[in-house]
Amino acid sequence: MVATDPDDPGEGNNARLVYSLEKNVIDESSGSPIFTIDSEVGVITTALCCLDREKTQRYVIQVVATDGGGLKGTGTVVVDVDDVNDVPPRFSRPEWTLDVPESLPPGNVLATLTVVDQDVTNDFAYRVIPNSGEGWQMFGVEGRRRGGPGGDLRSLTSLDFENPDHREGFRFKVEVTDMGTNGWDDKYHVDGAWVNLRLVDENDNAPSYISRSARLTLPEDAPVGTHLTTFTARDLDGGGQAIWYQVAGASDPGRLFDVDGSGAVRLVGGLDREKADKHSVLVWAIDQGVPPRTTTATLYIDVTDVNDNPPFLAEPREAQVTENSDAQLVAQVKLGDPDDWRQGGDDGRGMGVVWTRAPLDREERAALLVPLVVGDAGWPSLTATLTLTLHVTDLNDNPMEPAAKTVTVHTLQVRPQHRLCRSGP
Repeated sequence: MVATDPDDPGEGNNARLVYSLEKNVIDESSGSPIFTIDSEVGVITTALCCLDREKTQRYVIQVVATDGGGLKGTGTVVVDVDDVNDVPPRFSRPEWTLDVPESLPPGNVLATLTVVDQDVTNDFAYRVIPNSGEGWQMFGVEGRRRGGPGGDLRSLTSLDFENPDHREGFRFKVEVTDMGTNGWDDKYHVDGAWVNLRLVDENDNAPSYISRSARLTLPEDAPVGTHLTTFTARDLDGGGQAIWYQVAGASDPGRLFDVDGSGAVRLVGGLDREKADKHSVLVWAIDQGVPPRTTTATLYIDVTDVNDNPPFLAEPREAQVTENSDAQLVAQVKLGDPDDWRQGGDDGRGMGVVWTRAPLDREERAALLVPLVVGDAGWPSLTATLTLTLHVTDLNDNPMEPAAKTVTVHTLQVRPQHRLCRSGP
């Protein structure tokens, strides 16, 4: 530091300056002054080794210049200490334990591994130490872009709790250096920490059936309570989630089937082949996750026929016959049976022929109800009594006979109408 004095340097000692430190800085550990000054030229130097920027970044000292006449002048010197990368980096903890959802996509930050380093001239680099533990190759660390020193730990691939290699979690070691990517060999500037990573199971898997379909044939008279099949589902998600089963209502409008908690499907209503000869029953397996996930199995049922329907009169139900005629064809009646013809039902040939055995007289009876007893070919055979209505048409077969008929005629007496006439204006 240099001071000036306007006095004439040729006149005695008035212009001769002597420098000194009026307010020096004292080292706390030794009690000695940190700086010294050359009294003749004012050069300030350190009196101790060494300055530590991490303890004190700036010093303020006061310099006094005194001339030969005893007059003084003061000045302030500010000393800023430049940083040297002399402090190694340190992770803020020796071990990190993380719980990570398994659904987190690759590339997302799993955790920020914070680092402490008082230097300002750092060039941080991070790495996962190869072969340091299970799953090390699935993760990477890169310096965070803002927010202070630290490395962002990311997954490089998808994580899946259901994968046996992932289920037990991962343990590996990470390192940091403050000397850039070429500083790994200087162990003074390298620090390490362990990472323990556990996957958190999520409900990301729907239940899966061991078999997703079953087919069986069932007679239509199968008793209620008959066990049909058992669907078994399992859930890859952890936590021992229970699975419950349900018949999809739209696939069973007649509410004929039910499933219990074990997946056993039973018949709870009567079958009728004549109404439905096939059923496709959907059985849901539903887990207890949030939200729940489902999967579907299908039970295909072919219903076989049982001879449980008697024949019926299809057509005609009425016929006409002329009176007084000898044996004549009345009608060819067509019979029907909803049962399978192989079980004694209608094979398309159910035809009956009705004849008269004697002349009929319309004047005695204009219509007759003819009972027809019909049976099918099933075993045992089912019979029914059907009715054919027979109308007897008339012939002019009766002569006229004398007869009297009384006819009463009523006449209406009409009174004359009166008319009013006007003449003149």
